[in-house]
Amino acid sequence: MTDPYRYIRTLLDEESAVMTAYEERTGSTGFGLLKGWAVFKFWKNAQVLNMLDASKVEREIQDHAYRDMPALAVWTRFALAAWGLVLTAFGVLTLADLHVVIFEPAVRQFSEALGEPFHVGDFWGNLPGRAVATTFALTCVTYYVNNFSLISPKRCGRRWTEFVMRACAVVLPLPVLWALLIHPRAWPLCSGLGTLLVVLNNYLALRLTRCAEDVGTRFSTRGPEGRQFVLEQFEEWWRLMGAYSLSMTLVGILLLTKVAHDEKVYAGLVVATNVLKMYRLNCVKLAPRVRGNLLRDIFTIERHDRLVARGVSPTPGRDAPAIYDLELMPATTR
Repeated sequence: MTDPYRYIRTLLDEESAVMTAYEERTGSTGFGLLKGWAVFKFWKNAQVLNMLDASKVEREIQDHAYRDMPALAVWTRFALAAWGLVLTAFGVLTLADLHVVIFEPAVRQFSEALGEPFHVGDFWGNLPGRAVATTFALTCVTYYVNNFSLISPKRCGRRWTEFVMRACAVVLPLPVLWALLIHPRAWPLCSGLGTLLVVLNNYLALRLTRCAEDVGTRFSTRGPEGRQFVLEQFEEWWRLMGAYSLSMTLVGILLLTKVAHDEKVYAGLVVATNVLKMYRLNCVKLAPRVRGNLLRDIFTIERHDRLVARGVSPTPGRDAPAIYDLELMPATTR
């Protein structure tokens, strides 16, 4: 029987080979983050290229999370394509409102074809809703790509969680596009309803981490600090996003019923929140730790379930490193 440390060494060598290959493209960042200028390079993104190449680095990959990445890259491309569409539409529509002759006639025809839901040339009337929609698109794409694009919960049997995560790539942009292209003044209701999907995704991620916490009493691939961090983040994220969603829905109702009239003030607050809090903190600064801990949670649950399915009792003791048990190894490494 092979020394179990050989399996661990294989995984480490594989990780090193993957990261070395990616650093040739992305510097020292590996999979890296979608931020800064990279957010605007939606047509040729290093993150997507890294994901597409993930399964090509080693001929026989032991950690099949790398095998998932080429398929996951397709969803990332959907998210980036939607962001590219939003960014282009915002530029064209805003320039039309400023009476740029190249764009104004076509946008006017577009508005007339829809029954004139917005007035071309009303720059200050259209700008608040379009600015909110564009900053929501910014947070949507970075939230998905940086936190969830590399994660596949279906590997540990969470197909509903997998469905909601992938929906964040393609469904979240829809209310954004509605407010941007069709009805700029509907931004509060579009934002409130659209962020409900984020609330659900964060709640399901919290349930995933709680499951890994329960399993981790006997088997875990993460330390106490990682467990505490990710639990606290998703406990906070799903509740705060729920309150954010309800607040914007309420603002939308108040504006539609003419009870509230300060649309530009509300829109400015939402834009500031999206850029300074949601994008900067949740979607960029905290993303590497969130993504890394969720990947370890999935690995913990998957390996634990495999052990139980084979009729082997997990190693007793708090956070016992059951990964070293030969029962967890692929047959090819024994």
